[in-house]
Amino acid sequence: MNSKLMKIKKKSILYTVINKEYNNVKIYITQKAIDQFFYLLQKNSLNIGIKLDIKKSGCSGFRYICKLIRNLSNNHHLIEFNLLHDKKINFFIPIKIIHIVNNIQIDFVQNGINFIFVFYNSNMKNFCGCGESFNFIK
Repeated sequence: MNSKLMKIKKKSILYTVINKEYNNVKIYITQKAIDQFFYLLQKNSLNIGIKLDIKKSGCSGFRYICKLIRNLSNNHHLIEFNLLHDKKINFFIPIKIIHIVNNIQIDFVQNGINFIFVFYNSNMKNFCGCGESFNFIK
């Protein structure tokens, strides 16, 4: 198992994001990430959830992106996952990347003077030197 995965598991409780139809797909999230996602969603009541996706980027191939979404009309290929927590947060994930995000762990950490979301996933490999992009096991 990736040492970064072990580090996040040891330092904080991970909450599970689930979908009953895709019950074999698990997404784990820390309390700090939950709090930040909830804050971002509450800033505008029109937001209905967070879209978790990947985008071609960098020298290794891909990067994770999180985007606030307001409606599903243009996102009909998304699967809704719900957080098992007292704060209701809906995550929407494109069907085409379900296998890539399975078992992903999301944290919100301080990096220098900035705070960022970080993603740990055993399906990731071949990171670029700057850490901005990755490739994944097919």
